[in-house]
Amino acid sequence: MPDSIDILKIFIEDRFVGRMVLSPERLCVFEYDPEFLSTGFSISPFYLPLRSGIFTARREPFNGLFGVFNDSLPDGWGNLLIYRYLTSKGIRPQSLSVLDRLSIVGSSGMGAIQYKPDNHISTSHDINDFDILATEIEKILSEVDYTESLEVLAKKGG
Repeated sequence: MPDSIDILKIFIEDRFVGRMVLSPERLCVFEYDPEFLSTGFSISPFYLPLRSGIFTARREPFNGLFGVFNDSLPDGWGNLLIYRYLTSKGIRPQSLSVLDRLSIVGSSGMGAIQYKPDNHISTSHDINDFDILATEIEKILSEVDYTESLEVLAKKGG
């Protein structure tokens, strides 16, 4: 994982939407790209209406992140895999900001939104056999020598 992310760029299908930074209070601050403003749409009508200016997320309910971007973050299982993957690489997961976590989602998330820099987990090794995957998942859950397949499972999101 590279250095901590200062500016996260937001895209939808390779179209630049805007950028996001963290305020000193650790709240996300978002601004639409001027070109997207002229031809785009609101990605969150209540909290990110399509207009110029800077938008600051509320602390609650998403701990300083806008809901539209919070939806991109992994669920509990995905978080467990990423936590163990980062730990196996000598990275303290607690040290990552929400921008760092969104960069791990990068272009591999479930929705249309993509994040750059893109630091999603990639591997040249792959497992497509469900029986093997099930065995590897059991290892993760029982915390028994799971490091061999951890990259693959984290890449697949579980």
